[in-house]
Amino acid sequence: MGRYGGGGFVWHMGAHLTGSIILGLSYVKPEKFVSYVRWGLFVYFLIASLDVALTRYHVWKCNPLTPQPKRFALVTGATNGIGREIAYALAEKKYSVIIVARTEPILHRMRAEMELVNKPIEVEYCACDLATSKGVQTLFDFLKEKNFVIDVLVNAAAAVEQKDFKDLPAEKVDELLHLNLMAMTKITHFIVPDMVKRGTGRILNISSLGAVASTPTAAIFGASKAYIASFSQAINYELRSTGVTATCYHAGAMEVDLNDPAVSKKALTTVELSYTTVVHPKDSAKYALDALFDVKDVAYDSYLNHLWAFLLRGLIPTRVGQALVAIAWHKPQDAVKLLKR
Repeated sequence: MGRYGGGGFVWHMGAHLTGSIILGLSYVKPEKFVSYVRWGLFVYFLIASLDVALTRYHVWKCNPLTPQPKRFALVTGATNGIGREIAYALAEKKYSVIIVARTEPILHRMRAEMELVNKPIEVEYCACDLATSKGVQTLFDFLKEKNFVIDVLVNAAAAVEQKDFKDLPAEKVDELLHLNLMAMTKITHFIVPDMVKRGTGRILNISSLGAVASTPTAAIFGASKAYIASFSQAINYELRSTGVTATCYHAGAMEVDLNDPAVSKKALTTVELSYTTVVHPKDSAKYALDALFDVKDVAYDSYLNHLWAFLLRGLIPTRVGQALVAIAWHKPQDAVKLLKR
């Protein structure tokens, strides 16, 4: 067979490099090995300390953000999940809020609730479908007409369809790509220039653990979340010294009440999640906002999920990681079938 055929040699960086190191260490005296490890850890400590120092320097240059009259926080995907809880949490912090989602009756009810409980804030809403170019333009027209000043942008709108990529209808592919990627990018591009002119602003992009490893049976979702993570960190670097920051928040599995009328049956939650830490959306929203206002570059919803991300990125081999993620997204009884693929 050829180099990549079934009977050919298969090069695996992790396996072969680790094996070579183990073989080499058999010829090294233990005390010399300990010395190498100590120096390696010391060098890593210096690099990590430099990263901490740079982070503190960039955070120090950012002025704290506080609620201001006639200034708003805009939240997309605001009628369900973490987007909804973030909207309510911002209102509790006395930020005036613009909530964006598809379902107008739910938006209307949320506005009444938030204004009643959190006086004297203002709550505005825009009912539009961000899975379409027309919906995004509707939002832009709404913001231009009202001449809103946006201090906080939360991109939480997203959708996931648990199905093999080849089985997705073409229109569903378009919808997922536009909602998960294009809408977030366009909205950020629309709002950031004004933030930079004012010298203040916070952007919170909701990513997922799906960003750290490919997600079989949810390929577009995982890929879009990886895009969000890379995009957020890149623009956060570009925005240094402007007073504007971007935070990428990796949310894990969250509890969702499918009987809640605020949960859009069209949007998401067709996913079975197992073997993962499940966080209530209200708790996840709190962690996300803490990260945003603490000017963190990247944040996770739990230490366990942060550990999972580290393992999937750096230690667990690719195919094993893919299998673990696929199993985590399905019912336990489907594990054997997924492993046989």
